[in-house]
Amino acid sequence: LMYSFAQREDTQVLDEPLYAHFLRVTGESRPYRDEVLAAQENFGRYFSDLCQFFSKRTIIDFRVRQVLYAKHMAKQRVGLSPKLLKQAKHVLLIRNPADLIRSFGEVLEVTLSETCFPQLAALYSELRTAGGSAPAVVISEDLQVNPEGTLKALCSHLEIDFDPHMLQWEAGPRPEDGLWAPWWYKSTHTATGFSKPPEKESKPWTSGLLELLEECMPFYTLLRRHALTPVDCIPQSLPAAPAAPAAGEPAVAKSHGTHAYVADKRNQTILIGMRDGVTEEFRLVPRQEAKVSVFDSGYILGDGMWEGMR
Repeated sequence: LMYSFAQREDTQVLDEPLYAHFLRVTGESRPYRDEVLAAQENFGRYFSDLCQFFSKRTIIDFRVRQVLYAKHMAKQRVGLSPKLLKQAKHVLLIRNPADLIRSFGEVLEVTLSETCFPQLAALYSELRTAGGSAPAVVISEDLQVNPEGTLKALCSHLEIDFDPHMLQWEAGPRPEDGLWAPWWYKSTHTATGFSKPPEKESKPWTSGLLELLEECMPFYTLLRRHALTPVDCIPQSLPAAPAAPAAGEPAVAKSHGTHAYVADKRNQTILIGMRDGVTEEFRLVPRQEAKVSVFDSGYILGDGMWEGMR
């Protein structure tokens, strides 16, 4: 996403300007720790107030570039003033935990904190309750499958124009890369746009990684529920009902299909009543959690019929 925004003429991008601050405050180890601390000079000390940061460091000329895109890792925000959040619009980019765990583990030991899922969920809640609008949530896989529709939805949310140049860039290292790029951006440097990374040989999941995946899923599920819908995937309303036939004319049956529906925003937060068929426990759950396990269902076959039975 950082490479995409870097293609806009009105935008300047920064690659993880809080990295040195994060390393200094937490003492975390990285293969490139000393280089980052030296290169960024602990930028984080100036981030208590974004305006103060701009005055201390001339990083962007707003007479030329109207948008500053700063890529951060949610865990790097440790110890910073909440005032920072009020100075910008925010986008939370999430990725399938199984893919994230595999990818991160190729460079460093992966933990729940390192995945950033707890911090992202906390950040979403903080921004949502801060009096403003909730932040945009973008699913990484949506960018791969439908980059234009996803970017258009994001730009609309941010109230900026969509720029087609955001869809493509030259392969190889980029000027905006942080010095950690050789460790983390190898596959990204082979791409010229949003595309699925090449499949790698699957390694067995250890019991520890499976437990970590289970820990990540509630945070991912929560954030995914609020993700933007690519603009060309938004359901369309049903067409208007046909006019009644004139007197004496035969009625013609018209159907729009059993899966047609009219979108209603109220359904996004509706609660569904679920009763456990074994324990008889009844509970109200969010729409997204109203599911029946495949292990709790059966089926019967009949004359052209396949019905799920509970």
